[in-house]
Amino acid sequence: MGTLAFTYKGKKYVSKPFDMKAMCLVNEGHNDEDRKGPLMMCIDAVNYMFEDTDGAAVMSDIRPGTYAKLCTDCWQLYVAELNAKNE
Repeated sequence: MGTLAFTYKGKKYVSKPFDMKAMCLVNEGHNDEDRKGPLMMCIDAVNYMFEDTDGAAVMSDIRPGTYAKLCTDCWQLYVAELNAKNE
Protein backbone atom coordinates (compact mmCIF):
# COMPACT_ATOMS: atom_id res chain seq x y z
CA MET A 1 0.00 0.00 0.00
CA GLY A 2 1.15 3.51 -0.79
CA THR A 3 1.93 6.34 1.58
CA LEU A 4 1.77 10.11 1.40
CA ALA A 5 4.71 12.40 2.07
CA PHE A 6 5.55 16.08 2.30
CA THR A 7 8.52 18.18 3.34
CA TYR A 8 8.15 20.99 5.86
CA LYS A 9 11.04 23.15 7.06
CA GLY A 10 13.52 20.70 5.57
CA LYS A 11 12.09 17.61 7.23
CA LYS A 12 10.25 14.89 5.33
CA TYR A 13 7.05 13.52 6.87
CA VAL A 14 5.59 10.19 5.74
CA SER A 15 2.08 8.95 6.48
CA LYS A 16 0.85 5.56 7.54
CA PRO A 17 0.07 3.26 4.59
CA PHE A 18 -3.16 3.71 2.64
CA ASP A 19 -5.38 1.04 4.16
CA MET A 20 -9.01 -0.04 4.19
CA LYS A 21 -10.01 2.70 6.63
CA ALA A 22 -8.45 5.37 4.39
CA MET A 23 -10.20 3.76 1.41
CA CYS A 24 -13.54 3.98 3.23
CA LEU A 25 -12.96 7.62 4.22
CA VAL A 26 -12.31 8.58 0.60
CA ASN A 27 -15.32 6.56 -0.51
CA GLU A 28 -17.55 8.33 2.03
CA GLY A 29 -16.30 11.69 0.74
CA HIS A 30 -16.83 10.57 -2.84
CA ASN A 31 -20.44 9.65 -2.11
CA ASP A 32 -21.21 12.86 -0.16
CA GLU A 33 -23.06 15.17 -2.55
CA ASP A 34 -21.83 18.21 -0.61
CA ARG A 35 -18.19 17.38 -1.32
CA LYS A 36 -16.95 18.30 -4.76
CA GLY A 37 -13.53 17.31 -6.05
CA PRO A 38 -10.65 15.31 -4.61
CA LEU A 39 -9.59 17.97 -2.11
CA MET A 40 -12.83 17.84 -0.17
CA MET A 41 -13.35 14.12 -0.76
CA CYS A 42 -9.92 13.12 0.53
CA ILE A 43 -9.15 15.52 3.38
CA ASP A 44 -10.46 13.16 6.08
CA ALA A 45 -8.37 10.30 4.70
CA VAL A 46 -5.26 12.49 4.53
CA ASN A 47 -5.72 13.56 8.15
CA TYR A 48 -6.28 9.93 9.16
CA MET A 49 -3.16 8.78 7.35
CA PHE A 50 -1.03 11.25 9.28
CA GLU A 51 -2.62 10.52 12.68
CA ASP A 52 -0.09 9.18 15.19
CA THR A 53 2.84 10.25 12.98
CA ASP A 54 5.33 13.09 13.30
CA GLY A 55 3.47 14.88 10.51
CA ALA A 56 0.28 15.25 12.55
CA ALA A 57 1.82 18.07 14.60
CA VAL A 58 2.60 20.22 11.55
CA MET A 59 -0.41 19.53 9.31
CA SER A 60 -2.06 22.79 10.33
CA ASP A 61 1.10 24.73 9.40
CA ILE A 62 1.71 23.43 5.86
CA ARG A 63 0.88 25.50 2.80
CA PRO A 64 -2.56 25.02 1.22
CA GLY A 65 -0.90 23.84 -2.00
CA THR A 66 0.97 21.14 -0.10
CA TYR A 67 -2.26 20.02 1.56
CA ALA A 68 -3.99 20.00 -1.83
CA LYS A 69 -1.23 17.83 -3.31
CA LEU A 70 -1.62 15.36 -0.44
CA CYS A 71 -5.34 15.17 -1.22
CA THR A 72 -4.79 14.59 -4.93
CA ASP A 73 -2.11 12.00 -4.17
CA CYS A 74 -4.56 10.27 -1.82
CA TRP A 75 -7.18 10.31 -4.61
CA GLN A 76 -4.66 8.60 -6.90
CA LEU A 77 -4.07 5.88 -4.28
CA TYR A 78 -7.84 5.38 -4.06
CA VAL A 79 -8.25 5.12 -7.84
CA ALA A 80 -5.29 2.75 -8.11
CA GLU A 81 -6.83 0.46 -5.51
CA LEU A 82 -10.19 0.52 -7.27
CA ASN A 83 -8.50 -0.48 -10.52
CA ALA A 84 -6.12 -3.06 -9.04
CA LYS A 85 -6.50 -6.61 -10.22
CA ASN A 86 -7.61 -9.17 -7.65
CA GLU A 87 -4.71 -11.09 -6.23
